[in-house]
Amino acid sequence: WTGVQTEVETYFGYKLEYTSFHSASEGVPFTKLSILRAVCMKLGIELLAREYQLEGKGFPFTESDVINIYPIVKHIPPTLHLPQEIHKLASSRFGLGLVKDCIDLCLEALNHYQNIAGPNNVETVGCYKDLANLYLVTKDVLNSLNFQQKGTFILERNLGVDDPRTLTSLIGLATSCCNAGLPQLGLKVLFRARYLLLVLFGEKHPQMATIDLNIGYTYHSVGENKRAIKYLENVIKLQDVFYGPQHVQTGMTRHLLSKACSLAGEYRQAIQQEKQAYHTFKEKYGEDSEKTKVISAGLSDLTQKAVLFEKLQHATRKEICDVIGSSTNGDTASKLN
Repeated sequence: WTGVQTEVETYFGYKLEYTSFHSASEGVPFTKLSILRAVCMKLGIELLAREYQLEGKGFPFTESDVINIYPIVKHIPPTLHLPQEIHKLASSRFGLGLVKDCIDLCLEALNHYQNIAGPNNVETVGCYKDLANLYLVTKDVLNSLNFQQKGTFILERNLGVDDPRTLTSLIGLATSCCNAGLPQLGLKVLFRARYLLLVLFGEKHPQMATIDLNIGYTYHSVGENKRAIKYLENVIKLQDVFYGPQHVQTGMTRHLLSKACSLAGEYRQAIQQEKQAYHTFKEKYGEDSEKTKVISAGLSDLTQKAVLFEKLQHATRKEICDVIGSSTNGDTASKLN
């Protein structure tokens, strides 16, 4: 641990105040499973697939748990110049608005990648991702979903299901599913990404806010606003930590949460969230900004709906009390007769 402290202070100019790894794990919010995974990947250790006791202070695995050891060799991966140049040319054509030419060039680059490096090479993922976005621009959602799915499968096979790039690709795949009219399938993909991120890095991670925001928005789009509120509230908690309560991204999430609360009948919470969003946009863009005016109009509409809802509830309660009172009086008169 002394060597770790010295190396951190030498390379990063930061002094670790913890006296051991276990005290650091208690003070810093990281999971021991992610540390074990990183050690195995850096040293080339393959472990037996079983439940490891990571909460104690002892060594997490023994010699009998090691299945194999692979050499880790530092190397520069070979570059494929021809498909890379074609891919760059496609990006430049997209900047000119030539979407059809861009799709043709991406398909040509993908064909070269597959012929030279094979169909499961990681280099092909960039082409798959660009093709998915391009087909989405042309409203061809099925082809967009198809290419996004292929790119995600290649990342899972080459980098593993717990690699950050795989998790990012899973979020893109969920978005493609929703664009294709498959929100339930998109939710399954998002929950899979959320579980993997939760196991590896824990709850307090910036990417968790992105995943929960997509889950909340998807639930909101299919009308399940009660479930959307749960995840959007968690997004705001994370964004308050990572961005701050006055950040524009936090304000946009509050605006979406306000919509979900109003549709669920929670007008008090909806007005509270919309007021905070209005103050955020007012400080950032000014009172005369179009974005601020949209939030202000939404706040006025929410206030009117809350007043009407309260009047309706009051009238309903009064009607129920009148019905109960009349039935009670009727029963009393019949008993007297």
